[in-house]
Amino acid sequence: MLRSMVTLGAAATVVAFVTMSVVWMASVKLRNAGIVDIAWSALFAVLALLYALLGSGDAVRRVLAGAMMMIWSVRLATHLWRRVVGHIGVEDGRYAKLRAAWGAGANRKMFLFFLFQGATNVVLSVPILIVCLNQAPRLAAVETAGVVLWLVAVIGESAADAQLRRFKANSQNRGRVCAEGLWRYSR
Repeated sequence: MLRSMVTLGAAATVVAFVTMSVVWMASVKLRNAGIVDIAWSALFAVLALLYALLGSGDAVRRVLAGAMMMIWSVRLATHLWRRVVGHIGVEDGRYAKLRAAWGAGANRKMFLFFLFQGATNVVLSVPILIVCLNQAPRLAAVETAGVVLWLVAVIGESAADAQLRRFKANSQNRGRVCAEGLWRYSR
């Protein structure tokens, strides 16, 4: 199992670094580093698919774990896509501040930042990798509980994002921070 984990982990690292390098090049062209947020969340789906397809674990477990991670990842990436694409000509304040603070070396430092984001994808996806290597023929009780917890979390996250969208759509809330509904807790 350790050999498979190292091999798949190395493949995931290459995929993450190549993906983030391409996204960085696009961000330079667009002059908007905010697209890293979309790429970071979408990359989890790619890594989950990689693990589910190439993992040596129980097929049902691989499909279930991969599907759960992909659904969460695509949902978040879609949410971020809507937010970033609506402001493609305006860089997120966090990244604009970094760019200003980094001055002439901003593009090089931003590239390293993008690679760091890819590295976090790999590290944070290790649990899915481990699950996709688990050859046990049945889901354990803790895994079933994990599926239920995942379902509650994804529904809650979706509801919180919808509440935030409604809050932002109200012109009376311009400049205010949303501290209502589920969003108050997800913040």
